[in-house]
Amino acid sequence: MLRIMAFGQMPTLPALWPGRSVRTLATAFAAVREGLATSRRYQRLRSHGIGHDAAIRDAFGIGSVGSRPIHFAGRI
Repeated sequence: MLRIMAFGQMPTLPALWPGRSVRTLATAFAAVREGLATSRRYQRLRSHGIGHDAAIRDAFGIGSVGSRPIHFAGRI
């Protein structure tokens, strides 16, 4: 619905706006938590002598050394 407002009149926010912002913040917070957990996992693996490539693969859950290469859009 489009409303024409008089000059200087502020638009009102939709009733669902607070819910959307809460969901957006919750999603962002979950992503930060997941990133921190991945970082901790990577650091723990590195401190135990695991090489960078293997630690990255394990921390991100994309396979281990010797697994098949990742294909993206038909390419390696």
